[in-house]
Amino acid sequence: MSPTGTDDDFGADEELATIVDPGLAGFDTIPSRVEASDEERLGRYRLLYQLGRGGMATVYLGRAQGPGGFERPVAIKRIHPELAQERSFVEMFLDEARIASRISHPNVCTVFDFGEAEGTYFLAMEYLVGETLASLMELLVRRPAIHHTQQWHAFAARLVRDACEGLHAAHELRDERDRPLHVVHRDVSLGNLFVTYDGALKVVDFGVAFARDRVHHTAAGTVKGKLAYMAPEQLEGHPADRRYDVWALGVCLWELLAGQRLFRRPTEAEALRAVRSDPIPAPSDVVPRVDPRLDAIVARALSRDPGARYATAREMGHDLSSYLADCGERTSLADLAEWMQRVFSESHTEKLDLLEALRRDAERSPGVHERGTRVDRPSPSSDARDTDPPPDDGSLDGSETLSLPGGQSAEEPPTVPLMRDERAAAPTPPREPSPPPMPPWVPFAAAAAAFVVVAVVAVALVLLATVL
Repeated sequence: MSPTGTDDDFGADEELATIVDPGLAGFDTIPSRVEASDEERLGRYRLLYQLGRGGMATVYLGRAQGPGGFERPVAIKRIHPELAQERSFVEMFLDEARIASRISHPNVCTVFDFGEAEGTYFLAMEYLVGETLASLMELLVRRPAIHHTQQWHAFAARLVRDACEGLHAAHELRDERDRPLHVVHRDVSLGNLFVTYDGALKVVDFGVAFARDRVHHTAAGTVKGKLAYMAPEQLEGHPADRRYDVWALGVCLWELLAGQRLFRRPTEAEALRAVRSDPIPAPSDVVPRVDPRLDAIVARALSRDPGARYATAREMGHDLSSYLADCGERTSLADLAEWMQRVFSESHTEKLDLLEALRRDAERSPGVHERGTRVDRPSPSSDARDTDPPPDDGSLDGSETLSLPGGQSAEEPPTVPLMRDERAAAPTPPREPSPPPMPPWVPFAAAAAAFVVVAVVAVALVLLATVL
């Protein structure tokens, strides 16, 4: 291995004694179907495919169900049941939910729900169709002609620039009283940066993030994240600040440009020494065609003196934007999307097929009643109804509130469909005969009669008063 680390295993995370595994980084793995006997529901979410499993949680492709036939594919991150009883892991999971759900930015994966069901906890996130930058790097290592091009260098700058914006939004997060939360991701890496086939870069996995109001507090002598992306002061246990993440972005940009690992070493001791003191070559020392302006940006982001580093991720992003404006390469969302769909054509097709299978499954599957009873969804043909399996009773978490299908109000009793043989045997009750309709002149005649009675009574009273 060279001093810069030529190990091509970009997707592997260092599992070192001082590192806490934050869980799954992204959703670019080949999914496996959840067996019918193992299908589960977490609140209003139905788990359909297992996308991957990390040390802390499993991520599933699921389906959110709502009123009027509403369906939405979602990624469900569920803490392992055996860890749901461990206070420290539950606190970390709760912190991830609290931090990530507050961030609203196009370059951050959206977390829109957190819940507890079946004795464990889960997060519901937007389902991203694309690849982690770690997977993208593995492809580029196999096809070195790509990452030696000026176009790829521009794309790398564009991806890291977008990551700068997403992280800056997290760093600037404030609470309800407008106080800064001092959020630091602490686990920025190629595996936690995700690019969709639409060309959008998303920062994912705030599982070990620091924030002022976090519930979980790291034990003394423990660091969180991946060693090869940690800033030197982070390894020394200095207070967390946003420049941790700036350093990690510098490492990511270096690796994207050079096509190899920067601080990956055979042992933990060698990796620690590399981060703290080994010379850091410029990306152009590895790939001569890298622009000197990118070398300068990487060098500043990787300054071992935090005071000489970019003070904010946005400041680094501005320098990358200046490079992109002058480099002469097209790097719009559409350009990046076209490139992604071309170089990952097979993977792209597989994932679109997965979403199509999810859509077909939604058409075949019944809806879900608020109290856990599955309710038949109207089918376009009687043949389709005949091929549907009989509904069963599934238990939902009582804490979840769902709108009922078909406009049924929550006060009405649940509509439980009959089995097919019961439908055939159930007689139709006779209808009571309806009364004949009222003629239209009846109301007018009644009003006239009442007027006459009132007039007669009035005249009688006047005559009586005259006589008296």
